[in-house]
Amino acid sequence: MYDARQIANEFIQRGLDDQRPLSPLHIQKLVYFAHARHLALHKEPLIFQEFRAWQYGPVVRDLYDDLKSYGKRRVTQTIPLADERQAQIEDHGTIDWSYRSFGHLDTFLVVSLTHEPKGPWERARKSGKAISNDSIREYYAEPWIAENKTLLDRVSRHPEIVADFLQSQKEFEEGRFFSASSPEEMLEQIEQRREERDAEGA
Repeated sequence: MYDARQIANEFIQRGLDDQRPLSPLHIQKLVYFAHARHLALHKEPLIFQEFRAWQYGPVVRDLYDDLKSYGKRRVTQTIPLADERQAQIEDHGTIDWSYRSFGHLDTFLVVSLTHEPKGPWERARKSGKAISNDSIREYYAEPWIAENKTLLDRVSRHPEIVADFLQSQKEFEEGRFFSASSPEEMLEQIEQRREERDAEGA
């Protein structure tokens, strides 16, 4: 598990690289969706902090405290981390997916996506409790797992990678999920995993 500020720094840097700096509110929601995706597909949390159900969606208090000086302005630099080792992120899959999916949307559209009826935010808001990881996973797991299965099925139609597709199905069933948003990206990930297996066997 990571500190939410590590994940936030990934989004901050991507926004700066794209010359589209993100607001603190937008960053909070990107961290939330990356965390939710990781929970849904891997059954493990991405960050160790909890999300609170604030007015404008899920919020990690530690992250809020570090970015509150920006107010509504765009964040122009990453958050300093006390431990340099915290800067190392091993799995970028869900981070990349969250940024591709929500990073270029209007901030308040992303906020509205966290306010879905009967969703984790709404349920926690009514109860006055933190948003539990169980409620996040239960809400997002079914549609996102179905999405991955659909992508795998579409990729299987490429005869040149049938053997690798079958291996990918096995990995999928074992919990090694993909974070692609198109068959083309899935093909790239399958090829990358094939290269990793070949390197391990060398």
